[in-house]
Amino acid sequence: MADPDKLVFSIQTVEDAKDIKEVITDIYDYVDYTPFGEPLSEEEKNTLQKIQDLIPSAITELNDALSRFDDDPETCELITSMRDLLQYTVACDVSWTLEEDKKRVEESEKEGK
Repeated sequence: MADPDKLVFSIQTVEDAKDIKEVITDIYDYVDYTPFGEPLSEEEKNTLQKIQDLIPSAITELNDALSRFDDDPETCELITSMRDLLQYTVACDVSWTLEEDKKRVEESEKEGK
């Protein structure tokens, strides 16, 4: 299971960047495999919400790390790919999944009345 708390990080070394790749990949996999079209459990909602809350600071750290590794194209490429995955895929998927679940809950509440 993905650990959203690991989205709070600092990249100071190439090894840190590689470790963060694993964290972001785990987060991506978790979000990607969250059941679509089914109600989310409270744990899933909380995990997705925490991921959503931590994405902006993670993206800031990735952007800051790019300037620290501007003389290392390979590490910059790794950091950029992780930033883009987080910013354009994970963030959108989390937002969309939470919004869809909210609509589903509202609809079921209306039907229950």
